[in-house]
Amino acid sequence: MMWSPSCRLFPVALAILLPLTSPADSGRYEREVAPVFAAHCVSCHGPTKQKAGLRLDSPSGLRNGSDGGSIFLAGKPEESLLYQVVAGLHETLTMPPKGDPLSEVERQAIQGWIASGAA
Repeated sequence: MMWSPSCRLFPVALAILLPLTSPADSGRYEREVAPVFAAHCVSCHGPTKQKAGLRLDSPSGLRNGSDGGSIFLAGKPEESLLYQVVAGLHETLTMPPKGDPLSEVERQAIQGWIASGAA
């Protein structure tokens, strides 16, 4: 049986249309990112207090962002406010504001999660 040109393109089109995140990435937030937020962020951005209108204790809180809007741009950590403030790249904000900064491993977890699409 001879395949038509459109049939030969189907696998290519399917690969392009599949999500960019793998099933392993969907658990990345729970495994790597949520524990960082729990340890360093939810005392100010959690269920009892939401400084700047931001909650980091739930995926819906992350999607809602802060009073200033979205805190991340999926796939672009360096353009994301969340990554900029925890990595010390923002001009005026640094998080956490008191205590030790996030470790390199913790910053990389947030950077990698955003880079992979923030699933």
